[in-house]
Amino acid sequence: MTQDYSIAYLVADKKHIEPKLFAQKNLTFNFLFGVLVKSFIKSYKDDMDICVDNRTVKVTSLNSLTDYIQIEAVTKWGFGQTLTMNLRDSKACNLLQAVDVVSNSIFAHYNYSSSGLYHLNDGHFIRHQLFPYSKFGT
Repeated sequence: MTQDYSIAYLVADKKHIEPKLFAQKNLTFNFLFGVLVKSFIKSYKDDMDICVDNRTVKVTSLNSLTDYIQIEAVTKWGFGQTLTMNLRDSKACNLLQAVDVVSNSIFAHYNYSSSGLYHLNDGHFIRHQLFPYSKFGT
């Protein structure tokens, strides 16, 4: 049986994010999103198209996220192919709505120890990252 989808996620412990960075939510989001996608971009050898829910990103920073990821990809991660970032409204995209459901199940798993929906995706998790790993949950 083939797997239709796979899930990679990052959970950040807010207590251990640099306060100056955390004060600007768009910078925090851009940084953490970069941490999450770095390994995929570094290992991918074809053109890449990343779709992100635009409600997650402040209107003033839509270009900021795209620019940040593209700069990191080229200068630090050695990605020489075309990288496209699509920022879409999840109301108009069924796949992003599905991502919202999965994201909410991950949030509930870590914040409320509610794992019902979370465990429905067992076998689909290809990466879960706790940030910062050494201090997470302390």
